[in-house]
Order: sequence, then structure tokens, then C-alpha cells
Amino acid sequence: MATVLGAAASSATMASSTLSDKYFPFPESMSPLPPSLKKGMLVPGTIGLLSAASSIGMLLFIIYRFLTWRAHYKTFVGYNQYVALIINLLAADLLQGVAFMFSYHWVFTDGIVAPSVKCTSQGFLLNAGNLSSGYFVMAIALHTFYGAVKGRHLKPIIFYPILGGGWFFALFLSAMGPILHGNHYYVRAGAWCWAAPEFQTERLAFHYIWIFVVQFGTVIIYVLIFCHLKNTLTTILPSSHSTTHAKVDRAARLMLMFPLAYIILTLPLSAGRMWSMAHHTYTVHEAYQLASGALIACSGMVDCLLYTLTRRSLVQSNNNPTANKSTTTTSNLDSYDLSRLNGITQTQQ
Repeated sequence: MATVLGAAASSATMASSTLSDKYFPFPESMSPLPPSLKKGMLVPGTIGLLSAASSIGMLLFIIYRFLTWRAHYKTFVGYNQYVALIINLLAADLLQGVAFMFSYHWVFTDGIVAPSVKCTSQGFLLNAGNLSSGYFVMAIALHTFYGAVKGRHLKPIIFYPILGGGWFFALFLSAMGPILHGNHYYVRAGAWCWAAPEFQTERLAFHYIWIFVVQFGTVIIYVLIFCHLKNTLTTILPSSHSTTHAKVDRAARLMLMFPLAYIILTLPLSAGRMWSMAHHTYTVHEAYQLASGALIACSGMVDCLLYTLTRRSLVQSNNNPTANKSTTTTSNLDSYDLSRLNGITQTQQ
């Protein structure tokens, strides 16, 4: 899985000899790029382009539904918190997709050089996109937990500051590295620009620790959700409610897809980087890094696909005029099946 840090000695000498004096020497910069690396960088770059296009397309579709909501819904679609979370997740995916598109620039210019505006931009966008997508994946998990247990959504005065807090969190942490270390922070880190290997503590504090919190936190949250649903269904609903039972199980599993996809797509690279940190004289293999980067670059396409597949199951009209006041906003439009189940079980209790 690993190889000696950096390129071969001959490649390093050649790379450093062609770099301008205004750029850092190898390994913080590299020019020219090895042919194998140039070809490999096109993979995450192309996938990032497709993910960015998918995210933009889905965001435009949602905006279109916002503008034409009267033709499709009885209540303004913008009131739906599930949709709001997905919008922010897609925006985070867009940042990551754009970040990987910088690979085209490095390939065409035959070098990854720092300090440069493009290198800093790529490092910042990668860090901010990964952190913000993790934040909103965790928010979806917590939102699902609150809906399953309480049967309602957060008040807007609480919900929207949470959304804004996610962006502040991601942008602030991504800016802290350059604030503390200037243009020495975002440099070449393998096949793209990111935090320099010498700043291991900052890598942990400004990125890795939060990614692992999301990965393990969402697993714990969904275990609690499924335990709650299993106990509720077993205790409250008789066996004759098999249709309701199956419907709720399906809804819960569909909600699980977003954090599950995030874990699958981000774990290989974060685990590889952590392995590299634990073995200071080694780094992850070039092919492994490119493959892991391609997985992260897939986030936009995967989340768009998941939203397309789950939207009709998790988001559906419910025009029940007898709905109580506490759930009117969400049950009139696009409410969770889990929230409706909670209302059923509370009534039966």
C-alpha cells in the first residue's frame, strides 16, 4: 500500500531543476509531472467535472421547483428542512468537484506549483468542501434522529443558524492554515494541493479529526435510530400493520444512504493519510491516492443519484387536514415517513 516518500531521486532532481525561483522546490512543487501521474490526475479531474455538473444541474432543478411550487405542491417547498439540507450538501459537493477540476490545469501546465493562487484555491476548496459535506451529512443524520424520536422538525430560528454555522465551521477551519502559516500551508501534497505534510497537527485539527467524528458519529446515530424504530414498531404496531412496518423500514434505510455514501467515499483517503502520518518515512502510493481522490470526487454524482432515488419515498405530499399544529408545516408538504409514523404511534399510545 505504501512506497518511499516522494518520487525517485532522479525524478526529483529533474523536477526541481525546471522549477522557477518563485516556486517552492520539490516536493512542495513538481514540474514536469511524471507521465503516469499526468494520466492518473485526469481521472479525479474528470469525475470532479461530472460531479460539479451534476450538482449544478440538481441545484437548478430544485430552484426551478422553488419557482414553480404552486404547480406541484400546496405549500412552499422552501419550508422543507430535508430539501434545505440536501441543497447545502450539494453545494458542498460542488466545492469538491470544482477543486478536483484543478487537475486539468496541472496536467496542461505540466506542473503542480506552490505558492500560487491556483494551488491555494485547490487546497482551500478541497478542505472546505470535505468539511462542509461532512457537516451536512451529520446534520441529515441528526435531523433524521430528531424526526424519528420526536416526530417533528426543528424550529426555523434554530434550523437556519445551524445551516449557516456549517459553512462558517468549514470556511473558518480551511482558512486557519493560511492564516497561521501563510503560503507555506497549501502546497503540493501528492496529486493535488492541500495542507503540507509538515503540518501534521494542523491536518488533524483542521480536517481529519472532524471527518472521523462524522464517520463514526453517523454510524452511532443510525444505530440508535434503528433501535428506536424497532422497539417502537414491535411495541406499538400489531402484526397487521405489515405495510406500515415495511414502509418505515424502507424510509429509514433510504435515509441511511447519504451518510453511508459519505463514509464509503471518504474513508479510503482519510485512512490512507492517517496511515502515512503514523509511518513518517512512507506515504500512500500514487495510484492509491488517485483512486481515493476519484472516490471523493464522486460525491456530487452519488448524492444527486441518491436524492433522485429517495425523493419520492422520503419526500411526499401529505394533505391531511387533521394534522396537528406542531407538524403542519412539514406534514402539508414533503414530510418524513418516520415523522408520520411517530404521529401514528403516539396516537395509538
